Amino acid sequence: MGPTGATGPAGEVGPTGATGPTGAPGAGSILNFTQSSTPVPITLTQGAETAILTLPVTVTAPTARLKIDTSAQINAVTMSGTKALRFFIRLYRNTTLLAAFEVSRTFQGGAGTDIYLPNTTFIDQPGAAGTFTYQLRIAPQTFTNITSLTAGTRAMNIISFS
Repeated sequence: MGPTGATGPAGEVGPTGATGPTGAPGAGSILNFTQSSTPVPITLTQGAETAILTLPVTVTAPTARLKIDTSAQINAVTMSGTKALRFFIRLYRNTTLLAAFEVSRTFQGGAGTDIYLPNTTFIDQPGAAGTFTYQLRIAPQTFTNITSLTAGTRAMNIISFS
């Protein structure tokens, strides 16, 4: 038997085959959000929490990750003199505290309204499918020469990635 000869020219392309079945849907994302500009008075009691935003989110897979972004305008009505304000922004999933962010300021000045614009980002993985309630709360700690606190314009966006 002798050596293999050279490959011959390619033949014509045949007809396209039938389309296969549709595949399963791929991983996607779902945007959940809430926002408000209706003022919410914040209780001026040390450590007392006032909920300023609540958002239920349904998770379809136990491996889902949630990107949570929050923003809130906190208005402090002040008296003149030395003022001190310290509060926590607390993020909850149902009754579980996920994160606490501190805002603190001491300053001199006349009476008026001081505005705070804290923003937060947090990643959560609930670990189970189901509906979870996310809540943003404000907890004053120190409020010297502060006569009232109010949550003004605020928003919470939660993007679910499965």
